[in-house]
Amino acid sequence: MQMFDTLEEQAWIARWRLWGDERAFARLVDRYKDGVLRFFLMQTGGRQDVSDDLAQQTFIRVWQRMSSLNEARCFRTWLFRIAYNIWIDHCRTSRFRKSPLSAVAYDVSPETADSHLEQTERQALLAAALGSLNEAERATVVLFYLNDMSVREIASVTRICESTVRSHLHRGRQKLKKVLTRND
Repeated sequence: MQMFDTLEEQAWIARWRLWGDERAFARLVDRYKDGVLRFFLMQTGGRQDVSDDLAQQTFIRVWQRMSSLNEARCFRTWLFRIAYNIWIDHCRTSRFRKSPLSAVAYDVSPETADSHLEQTERQALLAAALGSLNEAERATVVLFYLNDMSVREIASVTRICESTVRSHLHRGRQKLKKVLTRND
């Protein structure tokens, strides 16, 4: 498992853990909020409101559990483990049902309408493809491809063995390929 990514990040974590420095914590949130939000958007079918709430819950829980961060563990892996647990809790308590990912709405000018339409079509295609995956496959694919996590990190986040992560990735890629080539 890799150590903290940078010396600067180590300093932020130390300031946050030792002195409760809110600015240092805010820097960590700024660094990771997009990845956490992207994870939840892919899991919730693009539901921005639910994703925002889950991301907020994640960072609140991270703040509350800062004392449980093990120095030898990568902060990013620890953070996404918390996000993954919040997702699992959400699924259990809300009886969450998978819905197709919605295309993100943009305020588009006429000169960019064509590129917007193309982007929306790509998003809809990706949404349909991700919607064809089961939850375990979708989580591993999103963490691997959209959050650039290694198989080892995903295994740590999801608490499944690395060979199972590889299996989920393989099956997920096969299903995505099938859906995407069918729509070509």
